[in-house]
Amino acid sequence: MGVRSILLLTLLPLMPAAEPPGNLTWPDVAAAMARSTQQQRDSISVMSQSLGLQRQSVRTQLREAVDQTANPADLFTIPWPKAAIPVTPVTADCDPLPDPVVDSLVEEHARRESLSPNLLREVMRRESGFRNCAVSRAGAMGLMQLMPATARQFGVRNVFDPKQNVAAGARFLKALVDRYEGDIALALSAYNAGPTRVDEAGGVPAIPETQDYISAIMNAMSAH
Repeated sequence: MGVRSILLLTLLPLMPAAEPPGNLTWPDVAAAMARSTQQQRDSISVMSQSLGLQRQSVRTQLREAVDQTANPADLFTIPWPKAAIPVTPVTADCDPLPDPVVDSLVEEHARRESLSPNLLREVMRRESGFRNCAVSRAGAMGLMQLMPATARQFGVRNVFDPKQNVAAGARFLKALVDRYEGDIALALSAYNAGPTRVDEAGGVPAIPETQDYISAIMNAMSAH
């Protein structure tokens, strides 16, 4: 008995006894199933290519967001977004840090950077509401709402770690206070809208959000 005969005898019990419905033959059904399978494979291939392109786009955007400065040693070479940074977090799915934790962070890093504790506290309050998971529409993250390039510049490994975030934010705020020779309004303007905006305006830029930001922090500081 030939191999073909053996195969036919082996498969025969597995084949249904009845004929396919209508005028179709079993070879017709098999061919239709094969075409359907191939179409599914083609669809999966297209979806895979689309997902690959989306992943590549996300990776490119992340690299562009992080690699904004060629010289990390220079605080003020970071190109800042032209639009003012929104101060209200889009996502903050965590509770505010307990008061003792906030007090400890403020005391440590205000002392280290020779900043007013009230200034550091009110910036943190305005930026994140003391929520270390806060992320803004512009991509600023954490308690002090650090932009990716700023976090990278100050060596922040985990931007959502309270201590690392506040340490970097306090250093950046101190650098701005020194840059504007102790003018807190200008330093706050630069923290919110970027040094480029302040320098181009020659003072507090005419951005309502930035002006509200300064007013809210200065009023809160004076109430202490």
